[in-house]
Amino acid sequence: MSCRGLIQIRCENIGTLYFVNLDPEAMPLRDYLGPVARTLDDMSPDKLILVDSASIDVACNVKVMIDAFLEVYHLKSIHQNTVDKFLDHRGSAITLWPGGHSRMVTPFKREGWKDPGVKGLPMVEGVDPWYEGTNLSVMGYPNMVSPVSPHGIPILLFWPKTLDTMTVDVHWFGPDWGDGPRPDRWDMRIANFHAILEEDLQFADKIQTSVQSAGLRGFPLNYQERRIYHWHEELDRRIGAARIPDGLGVKQILEDFIDLPGQGPADARERGRSTAESVLS
Repeated sequence: MSCRGLIQIRCENIGTLYFVNLDPEAMPLRDYLGPVARTLDDMSPDKLILVDSASIDVACNVKVMIDAFLEVYHLKSIHQNTVDKFLDHRGSAITLWPGGHSRMVTPFKREGWKDPGVKGLPMVEGVDPWYEGTNLSVMGYPNMVSPVSPHGIPILLFWPKTLDTMTVDVHWFGPDWGDGPRPDRWDMRIANFHAILEEDLQFADKIQTSVQSAGLRGFPLNYQERRIYHWHEELDRRIGAARIPDGLGVKQILEDFIDLPGQGPADARERGRSTAESVLS
């Protein structure tokens, strides 16, 4: 085994979520993810099991698809008959974290509203009920997005394939239901999620065509889309300014708006709760 054994690689976990790292010199997982890891901790990940996995090929550059999951500004145009019916994009509260990570908390349009899509699904024991009363999504840089929920966590991973193609993996984790097959209620929950996901994917190839157009002169972003800008700032930092051709980099402007470490999940929930309450009132 010492001569012909498999090469060792690093593997770390957050509960039952396992992460593989091919870089032996990389910092520990929790140190890297920081507040993203603490948000996942709030979902009691040690009590979750894998419910479902799917992979979807998309005809666009991976950055096009990542951008679409970092804001809720598009609800009025893309999700008119689904998500826009219950989420108030005007009240979206955004937090930028070091390292390209970020969080978005979006209140429901009606106070006390409950998602009918989770009816019949158990909650993870011990999760703060606040998470059931709002919509929260975290970005783990560079390619992990999770709209966490005490009823089940979808983990979306965005992988580049070629310059204009990519794959999104969707892994669902939920409370352990014990012996027997997966409860039928999960079939509806996953189907509803994929229907909404399909709405996000429907214009990906057309956006890619626009990106490659000689007429493109850049994209205007509003304050609700600053998670997108934050992501691209981090990408440029990791590439290195000296290696980016003129005209392709973004100006580093968001440093003063990044929340520094030391603010725990309770602080995060309180800021999100205050924002949601002010919008509802």
